Amino acid sequence: MNTTLVAAILSAAVPTLAIILGILLSRGDYHNLDAKFDALDTKLDAKIDAVRAQQHADMLRLYELFGEHSQRLTRLETQVQGR
Repeated sequence: MNTTLVAAILSAAVPTLAIILGILLSRGDYHNLDAKFDALDTKLDAKIDAVRAQQHADMLRLYELFGEHSQRLTRLETQVQGR
């Protein structure tokens, strides 16, 4: 690709992109977008916290079950050894 073609493409593309970006950023929706991102971040944090709490509760229950099974095995072993 020769340099004149690249220069011609850039001379048309850069100002067009600058104008489009300026229009998008000057709209009132841009400021609402920041608030929407903050709300989304808050909701996401709440959901992540809920998942972590559920995971913690599940792990505690799993440890309880392991303890119960360990006790049962111990009782069975002592019963078998006592025969």
